[in-house]
Amino acid sequence: MRSIVAAAGTALILLLTACGNTPISGPASLETAAENSPSASISSSPEPSGSSPPATPTTPAPTATSTSTVTPAPVDLVYATPDGSLSFSYPPNWRVTTKSSGDGDDYVIQDESGATRATLKDKVPGVADRTVSGGIDTGFRASVPGVKGPDGENVELVVQGSSGQESGAQTALYAITTPSSSQPLGNASVEVRHGGYYLQFGGSVPLKQLRPGDQQGLLKAAKEFSASPEFQQTAKVITSLKLTADKVVQVGCFGFRYRYEKISGLSCSEAILILDRVEKTGTANGAGNRETLDYLCSYAAATAAATAKQDGPPDVSCHKKSNKTVGFDARKK
Repeated sequence: MRSIVAAAGTALILLLTACGNTPISGPASLETAAENSPSASISSSPEPSGSSPPATPTTPAPTATSTSTVTPAPVDLVYATPDGSLSFSYPPNWRVTTKSSGDGDDYVIQDESGATRATLKDKVPGVADRTVSGGIDTGFRASVPGVKGPDGENVELVVQGSSGQESGAQTALYAITTPSSSQPLGNASVEVRHGGYYLQFGGSVPLKQLRPGDQQGLLKAAKEFSASPEFQQTAKVITSLKLTADKVVQVGCFGFRYRYEKISGLSCSEAILILDRVEKTGTANGAGNRETLDYLCSYAAATAAATAKQDGPPDVSCHKKSNKTVGFDARKK
């Protein structure tokens, strides 16, 4: 029986071989299948000789864009007085010139054409006690935030129309002042109390030809001037004024009725008390003089005092009888 089965198996193998099929058996068959699989063929195949390497990704070149050059606006310059107490800004093509006199220190501001736009007067010893006609108020007001009045009042720039007695004499006046001031704008000033002096800042320009007494025409012309680009530029300079209190140099002091200056050998409070005592208890000594046992005070003539300029003689000059180097001058406020 075993011989019959063996003979049948041999016959089957011969039959399969004759048909061209190779029998698959054991691990050798799995390895052969792996070698013949498509994935094995791709991974194990060497790169063809002479083939190009993979292309490297490239970044597109930036597209050129046109640019425009912006010219920066001119920056204003800043001018400061020698002691640093006052400063203001002005256009770079303008200039500031200075001069000193007994009437204070003047700083004249001129534009590119050489025209005077405004004048700042610093350390003015006194406000002239002369008659200056009032102007017609245009209603223009601009705050000067960097300066305060003696009692903390706001300071503002004001524009008025000023009439003249002849045709063509009409002007637009502009100056800094305080709302409570009773001074005509032509005399307007701000008291720097802790420095014992006044400051003024303003100017004037002639208006177009007007008939004397034409108040309506004067008001219209002055208002047009205050709204003009030319004046707006001037106003920007004036309203930039700044007073730095801790840099103020004391050149005098203020009492109730007088401003005291040229004080020698005395304190400010002593000078105030001496003049007060001379006026209350002193006796006349010749024309325009009053004296006590220790002091002699000379008064300017009433007419001279009323018409004196700011740099004119003082209203009162006092000195100690036993030592003339001790004394002071006083001007009415």
